[in-house]
Amino acid sequence: MDDEDKANLILAMYDIDPQAADKLQASMALGMIEKADDIDYKQLSTSETLSDTSRKSLRKRGMGILDKYGIQYIQPKQDNIIIGGGF
Repeated sequence: MDDEDKANLILAMYDIDPQAADKLQASMALGMIEKADDIDYKQLSTSETLSDTSRKSLRKRGMGILDKYGIQYIQPKQDNIIIGGGF
């Protein structure tokens, strides 16, 4: 899967039309949350890290945007089973 296909699949999970201009904020919020949840990356001289403060801020802002649009974030359970509303 390329990045665009992966993004469209994630949007479809939330019933967000990737072509709808009014849903741009919601897709950006999902990206913020995904970035906040990503692990730090380090390999040789290349690294990408986020502070805990930045992670909390990104997650809070992303969740706030989703809440504004009435979108329930799909939370993973401890056993990696993903749950969401209405399924």
